[in-house]
Amino acid sequence: MDKPNKVVCGVVLALLLAIPARADDLKLPLPPSNFAFQDRWSLGLTLGEPTGVVLKRHLGNGQAWDLGIGGGPGLRVYGDYLWTLASITPQNSGLNFRIQLGGGAFVGVLSGWCSFYGKFDGCSNDPYVGVRVPFEVEMWPARAPLNFGIEIAPGLAAAPNRFGGLVDANLFVRFLLN
Repeated sequence: MDKPNKVVCGVVLALLLAIPARADDLKLPLPPSNFAFQDRWSLGLTLGEPTGVVLKRHLGNGQAWDLGIGGGPGLRVYGDYLWTLASITPQNSGLNFRIQLGGGAFVGVLSGWCSFYGKFDGCSNDPYVGVRVPFEVEMWPARAPLNFGIEIAPGLAAAPNRFGGLVDANLFVRFLLN
């Protein structure tokens, strides 16, 4: 199994382990946001593709947006808008979960941190642009000013003489700023 498939399989396994065991733990339809970071900013780190720094604005209505800069492939800047699909609070766990889906765009240059992405694997200094669809599971301890989780974001990218798919997969931790 090559490296991209191992990463995707590991992230999917982590997602499955994060799903509550009982259907009654799910609080659907989604109530008004009770997320600890509502109307707040958070700043954090991502590890994976891309690896870098992310700034997130939690809007308090179950929506959020984030901006990030990181490596993989090359150096890139991205922005996403996220909608909450579900909030989950398993009884007696001390953790809250939120599942989000969104849309975003990115720009980058294939230099520096070049990685394993098929047509985007060389450090050619070519610029590239694309779109992505992030799926995120974030968790936060009930009384801590941080959250952490996993993100998978399939996308499409275009560079001179190249067009192809990307699958971002990363772990993140973010700290409350205000």
